[in-house]
Amino acid sequence: MRGLLFCTIAGVLAVVDPAAQAAGTADVELSGLQVHLVDLDPGDGIAPSVAFDSTGGGSYLDAIAENSSGNIANVTRSGDRAFDSLSGTTGATPHFGAAMTLAGDIFGGGLVAHGSAYTTGQEYGDAGADVWFFKVPGQDVSALPFTLSPETALTISGLASGSMSTTEPNSDALLAEVLLAFAPSLTALGNNSVTDSDALVVQAGQVVGGGASADREQSLSVTFVNATDVDATGVFEGFVRVDASTAVLADEPSPLLLMAGAAALAAIARAKRRMRDAAQGALPGRAP
Repeated sequence: MRGLLFCTIAGVLAVVDPAAQAAGTADVELSGLQVHLVDLDPGDGIAPSVAFDSTGGGSYLDAIAENSSGNIANVTRSGDRAFDSLSGTTGATPHFGAAMTLAGDIFGGGLVAHGSAYTTGQEYGDAGADVWFFKVPGQDVSALPFTLSPETALTISGLASGSMSTTEPNSDALLAEVLLAFAPSLTALGNNSVTDSDALVVQAGQVVGGGASADREQSLSVTFVNATDVDATGVFEGFVRVDASTAVLADEPSPLLLMAGAAALAAIARAKRRMRDAAQGALPGRAP
């Protein structure tokens, strides 16, 4: 079992004018996310099927941009059911911006998620966007229950990619993450007893001197097997995330100012984590 990790949308960035002068940009994409069912016993006369239970929730999107003085912009969107299409952006903020979209059909042509974030490097702060395939708003519940037919293997797979660059690697930190995971129950997921998981994590920045960039593409696939002759239940969890932050201003070479910038970003990160945890909960097992 692969370990549980916590892990380009130029058209969206183009609508946010400051991005044209961005010192750091991060993009993430998950394309062709589809459900695949395999009949392990064709002779039993039971057609393979899966039913996802979206009771109380749906897909969930959060886009936020904030500086050291507090929140600049925070936009949330909730779908009517799991894997529902969503779109959200922080809009044109002075030095930070983020956007995310989720569209398509996981049972048909495939689901696609795009996310982008940028920073100009001229102000302490952070911008990021998350999309969860399922979340119960206001609760720490992001695991999607499902029922799988007897003698059936369920696979969810797609192609994940992350790309990023920064002209101020000593100032900007960039991150792209994609996670897919199965577990037999919500309790098992909370205890990190996953059946299968796969993730993409790409990061760049925090490199002193010169430019920095990172690009990575990876096929992701997770499988849940019901080898019994009765229906089986399980949970699926997944998200796509992108983030761009500035810890040190580009024109501040002083070591004391570098330390001040790092401290300011740490405070922002703590505030952002508290706000996100309160609004939508944190994935069990995610590193702080």
